[in-house]
Amino acid sequence: MINDINALQKKIKALELRVTIFENQLMRALELVSRDPSEPESTIVKCRVILEKIIKDIYSRIELEIPKKAIELGGLLNNNQFTRNLPSRIVVRMNSVREFGNLGAHDKGLVTKSDAIDCLKCMVEILEWYCHEFLGDEISQTVSGPETGGGLCGQSFKKKSENSFFQRYFKVVVPVSIVLIVAVGLLIFTALPESQKNAESRLNTTATQPATTTTPFSQFDQLLAQGVGREVQAVLKVAYSTKISEPTPSAAIAAMANQTSNPAKSWHLLKDGESLSSADNYRIMFCPEKTTFFYVVQIDSRGKLDWLFPANQITPFSVGMNPVPTGLWIQTPEGDAAFHLDENEGVEHLYVIATQSRWDDLEKALAKVGRTTIQSTHIQTAFNLKTRGAGGSRLVKATSLPETNIASSEVCRLITGKEGVLVWEKWFRHIAPNPK
Repeated sequence: MINDINALQKKIKALELRVTIFENQLMRALELVSRDPSEPESTIVKCRVILEKIIKDIYSRIELEIPKKAIELGGLLNNNQFTRNLPSRIVVRMNSVREFGNLGAHDKGLVTKSDAIDCLKCMVEILEWYCHEFLGDEISQTVSGPETGGGLCGQSFKKKSENSFFQRYFKVVVPVSIVLIVAVGLLIFTALPESQKNAESRLNTTATQPATTTTPFSQFDQLLAQGVGREVQAVLKVAYSTKISEPTPSAAIAAMANQTSNPAKSWHLLKDGESLSSADNYRIMFCPEKTTFFYVVQIDSRGKLDWLFPANQITPFSVGMNPVPTGLWIQTPEGDAAFHLDENEGVEHLYVIATQSRWDDLEKALAKVGRTTIQSTHIQTAFNLKTRGAGGSRLVKATSLPETNIASSEVCRLITGKEGVLVWEKWFRHIAPNPK
């Protein structure tokens, strides 16, 4: 239970660095259940209050009118027009928080410390999804309460009629203007002499040439021959070949493995080419020098891509939220959990991608992968795309390092980038487990 509280504390701290949620009431809810004697009932009450305000805020954001009879949390959640706009896993978490609140309110039994911690876990997952879905990379601001008409993050929502006006403006006026501009441009272009058209065509071709690429496209084409689908190939192209005009983040990144078939090795740093079976466990850790956006993906031996970080609707077991604050260690999966492999043998790859700002193009490419079918193949050789943007490494002081028996000098080595994007690659061999 102590590990659960410590993990929650780190996640809540990261949330409140991103956006001050109801004047630190979420951290206050954790403190109530952490102290001795604990107050689990008070923790759950605070979670219900926060959830109700979040749900009302979402109603406003999706321009859905709150039902007149929905004066309580149950009425807000029983509206099908509302819940169909949310991922099913988030609706389940919201209903869980509501049910936890009913334990004490309706005298359904003693509320335990474990109940309060489970309620907080649901609440944190809801908030991570909320921030990712609605806030993007907005700047943290204090929440103004509902009494002042402010929304979460201190944003004042306009009335529905005002929103409708601007929506009509952008949906009607802007498209018409674009069509007129394009039409005028075509008329002007057709009136130009042929020589001038050719000159402008050459100019446009030059202007649209991609910026310097780090990895030749022929290398990406080779991935198709190995059984990688085009959508997964597109993700790697974006990650390795797009130049971003901003400073490259520096981060400490490590993958740990625990070979259960060889207990003497315990947890250790995973090396390229190492062999793991479905009986073994592994984790990924990273920590930025400055506030950074991270994207963690795994491509398995069938060419299937799992988007592990941050939490998203593509991969059900994804966790976490962006950006990651300065000096905060993130472990995925969290707490005492660990990843394990399926039964499909071959070569698997891990990628940790870091940028200073949210990378919309990469997120769009990842979303497309989530709608594709799995390749019927077995990847047998490493991609060898290597680490992009690494300008060197240096040892840094360990701060808030997750519990591990690995020496901090091995883990806390900061990779410094140089090309706007830092991409870290690790590959290993997926083998059959030893027969017992």
